[in-house]
Amino acid sequence: MWVCRPDPWDQLTLCPRTGCSCWTRRPWWGGALFGFLEPGEYLLTLRRGTLCCRLLLRLPPGANVDVVLDMENRTWTWRRDLFHCFYNQK
Repeated sequence: MWVCRPDPWDQLTLCPRTGCSCWTRRPWWGGALFGFLEPGEYLLTLRRGTLCCRLLLRLPPGANVDVVLDMENRTWTWRRDLFHCFYNQK
């Protein structure tokens, strides 16, 4: 996960659509890592001051996803990383 032109007060929160776990990160050098996730749907929230961006992510089985957020231009992109990991093969 990468945030274009990160602000020191940016906060990223990732919550699965089912269950009660949530993880919060502050981007360092523009990036934040959420690892060891099972495939499924997640709600990603980026907060910067009064701005808030929420995305619904569907993590596919057997691969990773890179998300790039640009809050100033209000754009986001994603790409599937084809690197297969043993922990997300379910």
